[in-house]
Amino acid sequence: MDGINVLNLNPKSELKLSIQQRNLVLGCLLGKSSIILPPGNRGHYFYIRQSKKEDINILAYKATFLKSFARPTAIVEDKNSIKWYSITHNEWKSIYEECYKDNRKFLTMEWLNKLSRTSFAMMFLDLGIMVENRLALNINSFKKQNNLLLQYFNEIDLTCEIKKNKLLFTKEATNYFLKIISPEVPEYLLYRIYEFF
Repeated sequence: MDGINVLNLNPKSELKLSIQQRNLVLGCLLGKSSIILPPGNRGHYFYIRQSKKEDINILAYKATFLKSFARPTAIVEDKNSIKWYSITHNEWKSIYEECYKDNRKFLTMEWLNKLSRTSFAMMFLDLGIMVENRLALNINSFKKQNNLLLQYFNEIDLTCEIKKNKLLFTKEATNYFLKIISPEVPEYLLYRIYEFF
């Protein structure tokens, strides 16, 4: 028993999100992922949802990145989707407090200013489609706050407009966005970028 603290044998209490894991989560939250606080205040958890019509490798990439936070049975399938669930942890609580208001995702410039290349890559993998040979991000989840997203991207020289609940980037901004994220997209998902050329 020498050197072992018997009062702290729970390995999950020692877990901390790395900067890159946190950036991934911030980007995923702009897409199809959520942090959940179950009834009874039992602790926050993170989950990733992927439609079965989409490339399962996108979910697999995110799940691998966050594997230290995975539940013992992390993957759950239903008729239309595949979901990955994390353990409950205080790391999720701190991000929830930054990104949620009244139990709903709520954009702030503070959240947007924390986005990184990794965050942008996750947004692209979750929300990116081609419209008129340009990048569009489906922002249905934030349609009440789409002007904040528009302001943010225009301020960082990723010029775009709002068109039918999508942020539609100019051709120049499309090329710049894809150049920014390409080092963060694994080789087996780069085909998503190549579709734009």
